[in-house]
Amino acid sequence: MCDGRVGLPQYETECVRRADVRALRAKTVLVPSPGIARDAARLEARLRDGTIVEEQVAHGPREPGAAPDRWGAVRESPALIEPQLGGVPVGRLVDAVLAIEDAASLDVVIASAVPEASANV
Repeated sequence: MCDGRVGLPQYETECVRRADVRALRAKTVLVPSPGIARDAARLEARLRDGTIVEEQVAHGPREPGAAPDRWGAVRESPALIEPQLGGVPVGRLVDAVLAIEDAASLDVVIASAVPEASANV
């Protein structure tokens, strides 16, 4: 809620120790509810003026019971790859991983994971 997104950076030590994150965590109460599906979530925020803001997610990123998209995580991974590999053109690496089943070897994937010479890594 503090950053407006959820990703690996929000789980880093420096983020979870930030004053705004600690203050929000101190005001947060987790209340399990048997009426909400395991992959669903409901958020209720009570503002200082008494206004209640609610948001509900009926299910996670895929429909319940649907087969998992085995490459979905790869397509959604640029935000995870870039901080770790710096100057690697993320699109090139993702394309190489998505084509791995038809590749004769891992050479293209490995070459795609090497930062470009001009990158400041």
